[in-house]
Amino acid sequence: MRSLKLLAAVLPVHFLAVLGGATEVDVIVTEVLTRTITVCPLTALFTCDIDLATSTSTTTSPGAAETTSTTTGPVVPETTTTHGGAGGGGWEGSSTVTTSNWHYGNGTTTSVSGISSATTTSVSGTSSTTTTGNGTSTTGTATTSITTTTGSSSTTSTSSCASSSQTAVGIPLPRCNDANHRSRWCDGKSIDDDTDTPYYSGETKRYSLTITAQDLDFDGTPQPAFAINGQSPGEPIVANWGDWVEVTVFNGLADNATTIHWHGVRQYGTNDQDGVPGVTECGIAPGSSRVYRWHAATYGTGWYHSHALSQYGGGIRGPIIIHGPATEDYDLDLGTVMINEKFTQTIFQMAYNIARVRGALPPSANYLLNGKNKSPDGSTGENAKWVVQKGKKHLFRIINSSAQSSYAVHFDNHKIKVISADFTPIVPYETDVLYIQSGQRYNVILEASQQPEGAYYLRAITQTGCGETSANDGLGTANGIFTYEGSCATPTTGNFTLATAGDCKDEPLASLVPHVSKSAGSTTTFRDTVKLLPGGNAGSQNFDGYGPVVRWYLGPLEDLSENSGAPGASKGINVTFDQPTLKTLATLPTLGYNSSLYSNTAVLDGPAGDWVYFVIQNNFQTSHPMHLHGHDFAVLGQGRGVFTADQIGQLNFDNPIRRDTVLLFGFGNPVAFTSGWTVIGFPTNNPGAWVMHCHIIWHADGGMGLQFLERPAEINAGKYYNTPAFQQECSAYESYEASGDHFKSPYEAGIKRRHLADRQLHGHGRFHGGSVRHI
Repeated sequence: MRSLKLLAAVLPVHFLAVLGGATEVDVIVTEVLTRTITVCPLTALFTCDIDLATSTSTTTSPGAAETTSTTTGPVVPETTTTHGGAGGGGWEGSSTVTTSNWHYGNGTTTSVSGISSATTTSVSGTSSTTTTGNGTSTTGTATTSITTTTGSSSTTSTSSCASSSQTAVGIPLPRCNDANHRSRWCDGKSIDDDTDTPYYSGETKRYSLTITAQDLDFDGTPQPAFAINGQSPGEPIVANWGDWVEVTVFNGLADNATTIHWHGVRQYGTNDQDGVPGVTECGIAPGSSRVYRWHAATYGTGWYHSHALSQYGGGIRGPIIIHGPATEDYDLDLGTVMINEKFTQTIFQMAYNIARVRGALPPSANYLLNGKNKSPDGSTGENAKWVVQKGKKHLFRIINSSAQSSYAVHFDNHKIKVISADFTPIVPYETDVLYIQSGQRYNVILEASQQPEGAYYLRAITQTGCGETSANDGLGTANGIFTYEGSCATPTTGNFTLATAGDCKDEPLASLVPHVSKSAGSTTTFRDTVKLLPGGNAGSQNFDGYGPVVRWYLGPLEDLSENSGAPGASKGINVTFDQPTLKTLATLPTLGYNSSLYSNTAVLDGPAGDWVYFVIQNNFQTSHPMHLHGHDFAVLGQGRGVFTADQIGQLNFDNPIRRDTVLLFGFGNPVAFTSGWTVIGFPTNNPGAWVMHCHIIWHADGGMGLQFLERPAEINAGKYYNTPAFQQECSAYESYEASGDHFKSPYEAGIKRRHLADRQLHGHGRFHGGSVRHI
């Protein structure tokens, strides 16, 4: 699956100048403390609490949820919406789930309590230009029937200024709790319940996503991109804790196979739904589709994205909202804030160039909030906007869905209260600035308590200390805006200072305290079993026909005593799309785990539930956000320098944060750099083939990942592989490759791919005797 008619065979790479001798410098961001405001009061606020008849059905656009009370096998989504009852996840104020316009940064919402309504039109062959609350959409052509959606507001307020007529309206919420009792949930569940104990609501939510290539306008200039149902980011996948979720993904691309990974979803017993080509599936060939089915075992905010090549950086991404209880009360859920970059080149041009020049990451041309922003000079595009209500508490679900960037998020003149990290509810804490790495998510509450009731910027400032820069420094008008109801104000810059960019940060571990307290094993077990996992360094490797290409490394596993200040990683993942790990496990059951078919594999074959621990050591100049599939790991510690056994006493085994993405620090240049380390652990309670990788897209595409074979004897690979859906997907993919020059270059990952041509499949016997082994 080259999956790409590469048009960038020879492209300028002058912007990839090697980082040399850079010193750590703070960047000062200034913003307003004083402003002149004219207030245009609302004449009325429209509210409605009626319940619509649950027998009513509504035609939906692709991506809109369908709720049923069945939990049986995969079913292709229907074109109508049915309605959930109050017990398992009915919608607050309305039992009708309609379009995909979940209040998404520009003031539009779904049909809820009569606040807004939606109409749908079906257009065959060509999608019409549409603007929805979520992401950016534009005119494009497709080979399938496209349904577009437009929203019409029924707000009754009037004013002399247009902005004053907007009201603060949240997304629909289930009736399992209310603004004064967010800790409660349906079926007697609450925030105190451990999500490791399975809970099933008895309902299934169904969605349909169509992936296409088309021009999208993010900040005033259309450019080639990937779209989901005509926009990027794609529409939210919304479910309730305990639901099953079924998503039909149709690949409308001409030259790319694809997959969708459900970032943060644990996939207990559904390893084949994880969406990693060459590991858990073959890949969805152009013109083909598949149904993903997974259980919402946890709640909070996640996201979905392509796991093939560097596709998600080009637009194949969208948010996941799983409603559940919360550790702090709030009034309105304002939905997700997806943060990512815009580049001047296409994502494949970027990947091609970066793979050939070892040096600083190229600067982004802008940052986007929910797929939009003004251009850095403010001349084109539009701000992402939200409306807040004086005295109310507003939930924002912040997602870093970037290809390479770390951000410092700031709501001008307001503190925020952080209530969850990834899919883990935490003890609430207040902060002025939220540091968020690629792949991470935080739920935060903003209380609209400022006088005067004006308009303020929501800024996402690039942490340049992590090795990335942006043409948008967050100082001008190219930011998000949140405005108080009734205000005609516009935000301006002023004298506030925010020193962030000269460093590279995660949120402090001491602040991230899970609400449900759990230990992370013991110091004794750690000393006896911990493994060193070197990673983060890069090297150049020659590939026949392609020349020297930059590779990124993770592993092999070593003893902690071998840790040193020198870059130590030498292995990279290199999987094969048409021979995924689950297929190999099913069809070659006697093949040794040391076979090259199991690429860069660490075997976890100790007793069920045993804790395994890894010191990830980065002795290189680049930071890496590390993401693990299939688990929330405990972050026992994090720091700079080289970790040694003498520091074990500094680690926290008493209720450390549990999450799926964490920063591995590194800073500097090839001559002078600062090392970093992160220590994680997790229990082996989820048999499967699970990938761990850097979430900087170029690093993952360059091989910086490994796969854990967790309790491999208990992976039910035959059950996965022998389903008609698995077999049909692999057959369609193989036909796609056989039809022409669709092979992916052998140096590419996403996750990394290699070919099986002329390869002999010889077993070397299974290795036993250790609970954690790197093959």
